[in-house]
Amino acid sequence: MDENKEFKALHSLNRLRVPTILKIANSQNLNGKNILEVGSGGGILSFSLARLGASVTGVDACKESVTSATNSAQKILNDNIRKRVNFIHNTIEEFSKEVIEHVPNVEDFVTKCSGLLKNNGSIFFSTINKTFLSKILAIEMAENIIGIVPEGVHDWEKFVDPNYLTDILYKNNIKTTLCNGVAYNPLTNDWFWINNTNINYFLIGKKALA
Repeated sequence: MDENKEFKALHSLNRLRVPTILKIANSQNLNGKNILEVGSGGGILSFSLARLGASVTGVDACKESVTSATNSAQKILNDNIRKRVNFIHNTIEEFSKEVIEHVPNVEDFVTKCSGLLKNNGSIFFSTINKTFLSKILAIEMAENIIGIVPEGVHDWEKFVDPNYLTDILYKNNIKTTLCNGVAYNPLTNDWFWINNTNINYFLIGKKALA
């Protein structure tokens, strides 16, 4: 997959997402872990997780994305890794699936995702806050000026406040264990941690034992 095309920022985000997921697993690898990526797109994150030993199911409502991910897996993954990756064209509503900022009903979406978690299982969101600053930087700047993501890919009305997301998780017996802001430098194509969640943020929750 060409990491210098229009989704290069998403590719580089893996350099922050993957270590965060390894920290959740408290391991140097993901051997024996079963991971569901909801909104898997072209497979960017799924491939990285499979390379670390996880069995990954990617679910996406866009048929073209699933086809693209499946074709890419055939091209870039060896047989041993490819057999642990499966992409499904579906939605979380039918399957019970950076997605949550694209769904029409956040609470319903998060509730259905939560229902797929095992006791003591973890859920990881990489998404965008609904603030004036995110409207300027994540849409106007990122899409219309710099062009680091395709124009029209985001809808500000669907961005999600982390406090609202935390409340929904709490209702589903999931405790938020981390909520931290991340930021992107388009000049270096690097992501890094920041002390506020005004734009992009990671949120991790853990399901309590029943």
